[in-house]
Amino acid sequence: MYDLLLQTSPEPIFIYDVDNLKFLEVNDSALKMYGYSRDEFLQMDLTDLYAPEDIQTLIESSNKQVVENVYNGPFRHRKKDGNSVLVKISKSTIDFSGRRAHFNIVKNVTEAIEKEKDFQAYQYLFENSNDVIVFTDIYGFVNSSNKKLTSELGYSQNEISKVPFGNFVAESDRERVNSGVFRSGHNNEEILDLKILKKNKSTYNTTVRFNPLKNYSGVIEGFVVIFGEEKKMASPGVMAPAAAPAESHDTLDSGFLSHLFHEILTPINVIIGFGQELIDSIENPTAEQIESTDIIQENQKSLLQVMDTAAEFASLVQQNIDMSPENMLFIDLIEELEGNSKRNLKAKGVEFAYGKISSSLSFSSDKQRIVSLFTQFLGYAISITHNKKIFLSAQNYDNDSFIVSIKDEKFAISEELLEGLKDVFSQDENIVRQRYGFSRFSVRLVRKLLALLTGRTGVIRKSGKPAEYGIILPLELEIQKPAEEDDDMSDSLEFEQTSFDDVSFPQDEIAVHDRKPSVRKEKPTPRIEPRRETTPPPVYQQPSIIREEPAPRREPQPEPVYQPPVQKQPEMVKPNRGSFNLSQYSCLYLEDQVDSQILFKVQMKELNNIEVSSSVEGALPMLEVSQFDFIVMDINLQGEYNGLDALRFIRQLPNYQTVPIIAVTAYVLPGDREKFIQAGFDDFISKPVLKDNLVDVLKLVMARRQS
Repeated sequence: MYDLLLQTSPEPIFIYDVDNLKFLEVNDSALKMYGYSRDEFLQMDLTDLYAPEDIQTLIESSNKQVVENVYNGPFRHRKKDGNSVLVKISKSTIDFSGRRAHFNIVKNVTEAIEKEKDFQAYQYLFENSNDVIVFTDIYGFVNSSNKKLTSELGYSQNEISKVPFGNFVAESDRERVNSGVFRSGHNNEEILDLKILKKNKSTYNTTVRFNPLKNYSGVIEGFVVIFGEEKKMASPGVMAPAAAPAESHDTLDSGFLSHLFHEILTPINVIIGFGQELIDSIENPTAEQIESTDIIQENQKSLLQVMDTAAEFASLVQQNIDMSPENMLFIDLIEELEGNSKRNLKAKGVEFAYGKISSSLSFSSDKQRIVSLFTQFLGYAISITHNKKIFLSAQNYDNDSFIVSIKDEKFAISEELLEGLKDVFSQDENIVRQRYGFSRFSVRLVRKLLALLTGRTGVIRKSGKPAEYGIILPLELEIQKPAEEDDDMSDSLEFEQTSFDDVSFPQDEIAVHDRKPSVRKEKPTPRIEPRRETTPPPVYQQPSIIREEPAPRREPQPEPVYQPPVQKQPEMVKPNRGSFNLSQYSCLYLEDQVDSQILFKVQMKELNNIEVSSSVEGALPMLEVSQFDFIVMDINLQGEYNGLDALRFIRQLPNYQTVPIIAVTAYVLPGDREKFIQAGFDDFISKPVLKDNLVDVLKLVMARRQS
């Protein structure tokens, strides 16, 4: 048996006589480690492996009683070349050819001990570093951190253990961290400028490095996160300007506004939800009840629209602007624009129609902001017009830009729509509110979007008469850092009325203006159209699907024009609500507001079972003992976890890797649905969670699961 071990063991092995310490046998692994030949090794005894200063160690270990099959040490052995090696030795007593001997298995621990020394040094640096250092698992939950985190951010060690890293980041940056690091799958270091959140809710800006920690096979198992120094507003050596004296009114920063909207929307959604429940419960309403119901529902829609717009504006003011230009065709946006405008169209009894839409019009821009801008643009036109049709056109303007325009008559734009759109983009926001009822948030939002997308607005003229009103945007969006501005809600943000003087272009008569004030003459005089002394240039024609009049064309081939489908495809995703049997399903609803929980139970009372919890911690016992068919989860929850954190946690549970999880939030910003689905939710709905809306989403989700 010992011969077999000597021949096959990868560990160094030698046998020596207990009485005289002479080596009796050795394997190749030992010869390789110590550097001797076999004959040389067998001529030596155990003392030859020890330096003179280490002989005492050998004597002390020999006097001790041998514990069989246990590694002792470490001992320092000397190799043939004079270098030392640190070893641990496991001894066992055997009979070797009639001699009492020790069978020794040697383990080289030199590298391990050196690593332990390095680890001690790193541990010292870790604990005493001036930087905050955090170790997380692959999902972003904190495993450990140095003392700097607790002293810098004010948390105790118990408060940081096993909590999401997102708890230490301002809410506006959490999605960027989750999608850019913990869900990115990237193997390289990520560096992000973030706003760090202290326990006392104060924040500071710094650069944070995320370096992946990989296991033996190169798979990421976690991250080491290092916070840089706090970024100061003033450069070193430069005195910061003195704070301006306080105004008579209190200023509201955009971060405060964002939270305020959520707090306001929660009771609003509950009121709307229960209001709808009461309306639906009236079996035979009187004429007065029907009229009152219509008024309530219209005001509900208006209120939600104002709050959504205000929330989006606050997000932009907070500089939560992650511009992501992508190539797109305008015709691919039409269905979404029409869908976004459907409520306004129905409320005003206005029909959406197509003017000239170039099917080849392609451009690169931020899709979310483009859709939001054009949706607002259409919304203004629908609200202002007294006519029953709105025509939308889109085509190239010049080599570097394109124009999207609106009219409300077959061949022209009405005077009231023209003047209204001019006012929206140039008049003081208070005047716009008084004349048209548009909220200040809405006006600020559309102007901010226009500036963000480097756009301008103008009038398209035919034969000297206004034909359409349009927005001109670049074909290639260049990302620019937004300018700092006052984000309080005082009257400090004003827009001077822009001059609307016509400008004639040789190729087409398009009068263009932007939001910059025009240069005013000392003595303003009425605008006079310039007389044309020579043959006038070709007049720009703005054809619609129904041709207005023939126009000379310079190119032999006509530009492709988008033709709307004659007949819509049947909707495959919204079957009859009555065909969906809620009684077959059980649901877990995570919501931090008790009133919203009650509303959900009332709305979804047909479900077989409903369990509610205000936090992930409270939901865990329910998830362990019950198997729910789907989960509806608010993004804002009590406890240490928000909805995005909870999603990743629940998806790790064996029985919930494929269970539908639907996100809910109080208000919807452009692109929210896509972000939540990208994060791993099956779908997304906004509050109030009404039965019809949730049933539609459930049918979609269940159909996708079955397919």
